[in-house]
Amino acid sequence: MSRSHLENYSEQDAKKSWDLLEEAISKIYEKKYYELSYEELYRNVYFLVLHRHGDLAYQNVEKVIHRHLKNFYHQLPNAQNEDFLNKFNDIWTDATEMLKAIARIFLYMDRNYIMPKLLNPIKMVGYQVFLEVFFRNKDFNAKFKQQLIGLIRNERDGMPVDRILLKNILSMLVNLLFFLYISPLK
Repeated sequence: MSRSHLENYSEQDAKKSWDLLEEAISKIYEKKYYELSYEELYRNVYFLVLHRHGDLAYQNVEKVIHRHLKNFYHQLPNAQNEDFLNKFNDIWTDATEMLKAIARIFLYMDRNYIMPKLLNPIKMVGYQVFLEVFFRNKDFNAKFKQQLIGLIRNERDGMPVDRILLKNILSMLVNLLFFLYISPLK
């Protein structure tokens, strides 16, 4: 962008920048990282924050993450066995990797818009959305608890279980607790 364009950064320019960022987030969720120019994305975040459109990006990034995690939720099988927990573990793994990529794009916003306003960083917002989409859903929550307790019970009874899956699920719960309840920013 030219210097004169920077001085005349309009609502329409902000919308274009956000549209580009939203498309990039969608590509991340489609696992098309290779199509992204992180320099260009970072620059668009910079311009949004610099020209006082950080609120547009902050509010919309949460909505986009929510929409994509809802799609992940609908991919969960109806099975009542380890398939459910395995698929959920895969979703968690993918979601955390994608959230890291999204947070990298919004690093400038985290430091220069979010921190001064004492808002939650993008990564924490993503974890909050994950918690909302999955664990605040009564149907999912009941099924998850039942499956996890069943897996633990089977392990205690000496039945063969996927211990790596159990370790990963428990690690996920610890991570969610840390990021959402122990982290200094809320």
